[in-house]
Amino acid sequence: MKKLVFIMLACGQVILYAQTLKNISDIKKLTQISMQYIGDDKLKKGLEILSPYSVVSPSKFEILKQQLITEFPKFRIHFGAVVGSELVGKIYVGDSMFRITYIQKFEKHILSWSFDYYKPKDAWVLNSFETADSMDVLFDAYGENR
Repeated sequence: MKKLVFIMLACGQVILYAQTLKNISDIKKLTQISMQYIGDDKLKKGLEILSPYSVVSPSKFEILKQQLITEFPKFRIHFGAVVGSELVGKIYVGDSMFRITYIQKFEKHILSWSFDYYKPKDAWVLNSFETADSMDVLFDAYGENR
């Protein structure tokens, strides 16, 4: 299955009142909590945790969340039951951008979840995230020879 689900939060109007995160430690904690819910097959709750930190309006985030929730049963049909999540990598770009990537584990396949955070001055916001069912991106970005 080559289906790619792509969600770009930055496509909406930026809101100046989005909650911010102080540091990378806070980002890791927020993303871990969100992915714990997603890995426990509680997609709605996992996404709701992220919403206050996104750069789009709550109404636009709600639309994106509902689209994912609507599409999600198709992944269970093809991949089996959700069996957890796992951190697979982190990438820094300068001092202002940070990507953290998890996989959502199913019985027969994975979905990758990449979260892009941006720090314009002194605090971080969730700028975008994407999900994909391709392993190639993960091997290219985080793979290692053992």
